[in-house]
Amino acid sequence: MSRPSETVPLIHELVDGTIGKEDFARLQEILLRDPAARKDYYALLCTDQMLVDTYEMPEHLAAHAKVVTVPTVKRRKIGKLLLALAAVLVAGFFTAFVIHSNTPRVTMTATADSHFLIDGKEATSKFWKKGEVLEVHDGVLLVRLNPSAEASIDGSASLRLLNNDGDLELRRGRIFFHTAADSPGFEVKVAGATVRHVGTDFGIRALDDGSCDVHVLGGSVEITRPGEDKLVLSTGESASWRDGGPTRRAAAERTAFRQLPPVEQVIFDDDFSEPAGTVLAGKQPDIGKPWKVVEQQGIMTTGDGQLDTSGGFRHLGAIFADPPAGEGREVLVATFTTTPPAVMGDKKTRRSGIERITLIDANGKRLCSVVALARENHCWRLRDDIAGRESSLTRLSALETHDLTLRYDPSAGRITLHAGTNAQGETLAELDTEAKVMPTSLELWNDYGGDFALSRLTVRHVRYP
Repeated sequence: MSRPSETVPLIHELVDGTIGKEDFARLQEILLRDPAARKDYYALLCTDQMLVDTYEMPEHLAAHAKVVTVPTVKRRKIGKLLLALAAVLVAGFFTAFVIHSNTPRVTMTATADSHFLIDGKEATSKFWKKGEVLEVHDGVLLVRLNPSAEASIDGSASLRLLNNDGDLELRRGRIFFHTAADSPGFEVKVAGATVRHVGTDFGIRALDDGSCDVHVLGGSVEITRPGEDKLVLSTGESASWRDGGPTRRAAAERTAFRQLPPVEQVIFDDDFSEPAGTVLAGKQPDIGKPWKVVEQQGIMTTGDGQLDTSGGFRHLGAIFADPPAGEGREVLVATFTTTPPAVMGDKKTRRSGIERITLIDANGKRLCSVVALARENHCWRLRDDIAGRESSLTRLSALETHDLTLRYDPSAGRITLHAGTNAQGETLAELDTEAKVMPTSLELWNDYGGDFALSRLTVRHVRYP
């Protein structure tokens, strides 16, 4: 239990409005666990309010004297009632403070190809809360620290949010800050130093070996390191150091950080909402070029919210719209929703069945695939078609309803398969890939009794300028 001498000064600071952020957090913790401290809190707050009333209403003392003349029993009842009322009001007042201090105000927006974790788990909320560790594996994450400060985090990176005011601990990675001149202050703890913005655009890069560099592209920042004078960097300047080593100044590198988010565009999308029985060959998707049918057994039709390959072998092509012109790293993100096909009776007996979804380049060459085999209970796995490598088997079946997302990053030499409608979902499988070009179409292929159905297919192109 906390001694009154530790708590009372903090309560006084809270009452008069001078309590600091760290002291408020400490007082909050004490009051939540210590009944004696809460009693002191209620008593001091009630005393403070009585003094305010006396100052603002001199007749209050006379009124109080009349209360004193009533019989003891009544006086006690009135005192208990006032104390109970004060306790309720104080509890509500303090609860408001607690709620406010714990309200997450730091929000995140991810690019289509992003994959990141919060405390080791796939994040399902747009909020980043104090104490949580953020790990960005792929893509770019835009973090709104406050209404006038935004951070662009380029994977891979690891950070911890120190509080809801936007103070950060950068453990590894590259981050660029854009802040207005009147933006509330925030600090970045990195490599044994504290970096504080003074209304500026600046980037910080931290490596696993403990080295760090700060580049100022506008305004200024203050850097504080143990044993050194405070260093102020202005526009066009940079500083670098290794934890424990001297600080070195140099010119800022403007191209060292990603200052703008990548350009995203949907290059194919189809929800198969046409009337049932619509012929697939030549059908115009919602976005993209007309469907191509290379091979089919019988006439392939679609509509009523589904493309179903049941009824024979199929070799179908979803042709992408041309991506926006430009240079830079490119990533493709393909999302598809599977549903049970119409023909299910033969799926246990025909063990040669196969279902495949493949990315194809402009020359018709297979780059990578998501493949399901009947002998493996129609569960999906990834395949690098250039090198012939395959991932381990996933638990999700092509014959069931699932949202799946395929992320293809030839610059990084990596392909991943995720559960859900974007690359942020659980990573089901991943492979290194030797493919180096971007696909221009997606092939749907089934044979030997293998069938699958889709209710939606969406492909996004992401370009990093």
